[in-house]
Amino acid sequence: MKSVLIEGPNSFRLAEIELEAVPPGYLLLAPLLVGICGTDLELIDGSMVYLRNGVASYPLFPGHEWVARVLELGSGVIGFSVGDTVVGEVSVGCDYCSLCSTGDYHRCSNRSETGFMGISGALREQMLFPARSAHRVPAGVSLEDAALTEPLAIAYRAVERAEISHSEKILVVGMGTIGMLAALVLRATGDAHVSFLSDNAYRSKQAVDRGFSAHVPGARYPRVIEAAGSAGAVLEAISALAPGGRLVLAGLTGQPEIRLPVDNIVIGDLELVGTLGSPGVWPAVLALLDSQKVHPAELVTHTFQLSEFPEAIELARDKQSGTGKVLIQVNKGNTDG
Repeated sequence: MKSVLIEGPNSFRLAEIELEAVPPGYLLLAPLLVGICGTDLELIDGSMVYLRNGVASYPLFPGHEWVARVLELGSGVIGFSVGDTVVGEVSVGCDYCSLCSTGDYHRCSNRSETGFMGISGALREQMLFPARSAHRVPAGVSLEDAALTEPLAIAYRAVERAEISHSEKILVVGMGTIGMLAALVLRATGDAHVSFLSDNAYRSKQAVDRGFSAHVPGARYPRVIEAAGSAGAVLEAISALAPGGRLVLAGLTGQPEIRLPVDNIVIGDLELVGTLGSPGVWPAVLALLDSQKVHPAELVTHTFQLSEFPEAIELARDKQSGTGKVLIQVNKGNTDG
């Protein structure tokens, strides 16, 4: 079968591989749609933090934003049937350590990460995935929306980590996929007053068209979510915090380190909080999709076939092109969900 294979920095191809038998506790899946995100671009160029710190290594089989159809159940699997439409988490803990037992499986030192650490991703014609980390998609959710469950879950948890009070002002820095989804989650789940900051004209227009307010220079906010993933964005986010404010860092910069204004952080009594993955939020995120209050597929501008992966990557790399979310269709499925 065909699978995208990343062999090293800027070296990737469509390879022919063999799939082993379905292990106990696993699902055999036919991926339908797979999203391309900034992490995939960092895996290709070699800047992704897990490659830099040695946690992950080449070769890699990417694809961590996906929706798939169940083809076969491994022994011991319950709660799924052949033909089910499913999505799956990125962080998959060992399931026996103290962190996993308390729901912090995203911090497990023995965890796998779909698409780049221990579990092959969905940019392949068939994939194996642990059933305990899969979730059935509600019948009314489209495949396009379901394919973006993972980035929606990342955004949802970032909003949770912000701990927003009633009618609070919040700034979202960066209007890429995670930033826009965070703004949409904020609107769908509460009454926060959402502003945005972006240096991308296309994405800024998209935010305005969706009713979000552009940041006014000098304005300060008790809560800020940084989703741009750049050193400059982090500094702008810190400067926009009101005294006692909380900054949630959701973006990866792709850099070993950045300089921070530590004195300003101290005298401002500020909180800087990281948010890793999406532990424990998937049922709530799928319920949000089922409510039809958020449609991540609105961000999709291009869909490619698996054979067109190089062209998809080329387009996704062009940040100023007016390109939104890029999807890869791996296998055909019913787009009505």
